[in-house]
Amino acid sequence: MVVYKVFLSGAEEVGINDENIVKNDEPQPGDGSNDNGKLMKVVDKNVKGATTVAGAAQVIYYDNQKFLLASFEGKVRNSLGAYPFVKVLDIQWHPAKEKALVNDNGIYYLYFLNDNSANEFKENVDIAAWDAYGDRVVYKSFDASSNKRRIEIANPSGEEAQVLAEDIPFKKVDLAISPKGDKICYFPIPDSALEGTLSCIDVRSKEQTDIHKGSYGADYLWSPNGKKVLVSFAQERTGNRLVLGVMSSNGGEFKGLKFSSSVKKCVWAKDNNHIFCGAMNGLPNHAVLPNDWEDKKFASSDTFWEINTDNGKRIRIVDLEQTPGHLDGAEYFLDQGESNLFFTDRKTGNLYRIKL
Repeated sequence: MVVYKVFLSGAEEVGINDENIVKNDEPQPGDGSNDNGKLMKVVDKNVKGATTVAGAAQVIYYDNQKFLLASFEGKVRNSLGAYPFVKVLDIQWHPAKEKALVNDNGIYYLYFLNDNSANEFKENVDIAAWDAYGDRVVYKSFDASSNKRRIEIANPSGEEAQVLAEDIPFKKVDLAISPKGDKICYFPIPDSALEGTLSCIDVRSKEQTDIHKGSYGADYLWSPNGKKVLVSFAQERTGNRLVLGVMSSNGGEFKGLKFSSSVKKCVWAKDNNHIFCGAMNGLPNHAVLPNDWEDKKFASSDTFWEINTDNGKRIRIVDLEQTPGHLDGAEYFLDQGESNLFFTDRKTGNLYRIKL
């Protein structure tokens, strides 16, 4: 296992809750021209892994080899730590925010915020995620000697690994882990030419059940209580329109929401009923979805909505005349009090906030 450690020059290493956070020389305000009372730019950088900090009106994110805190207005940005990752593709924070799983150019590392160190998690891992409680890491591995793909779970150190499923038929998969901790699910990376299957492994019995299949380009997002699953998929094979729906945790009771978007543009509210989403607009007629959007061949011009998943009713959360028309949002998340919705613009990397 390779271990690296980097320290901020002239600064003591600190945690999120420490008072002696290293501050930048000057405040860095957000772009006030985009502040229309509802929607504003918070950070105008190449933001990665943004999330809120419990009990504080602040977001933590990674940019230019530094981990930073910013106020919800973006006017104060404080440095937390630094690490020279080469090409960050994904950051998944532990619930306590003191460490994170970082995908750096296809290699997963466990980064520790308090001492700015990072350990390579495991070799031959192409997707990894925290389990429901942040105690262990779920991942897909490839064994070149046996030519087998497996879903496994291990301690954050990579030790005490257990095989949950063998002979995975898909070369590339994504993970959808139930927040209740009882199911670890996987599915093929969304492809409009491929019928997706959401396969779920019972954590105790290790039995596997396919709870949803037959939809092209399917993607999934669990509700906070693990009783519902938000689903997006192509309306037709290699088509140019995505549809959104919701189903029960066992794959039944599917209900279409008459809304065109990807689950990657949505986030669940704590009430396990409402979702906040960006609607996909302005894509070319010849676009193949979700492939071309995932590959950034085209950008969406999002409009922003709150949707009741029980009855399908939706309300616009940013008036159309106040919607810029050039934002292609992803990585949507809410603050703890659910009074602010955040997302990252895929074209610029800027972080935006919508007051709810």
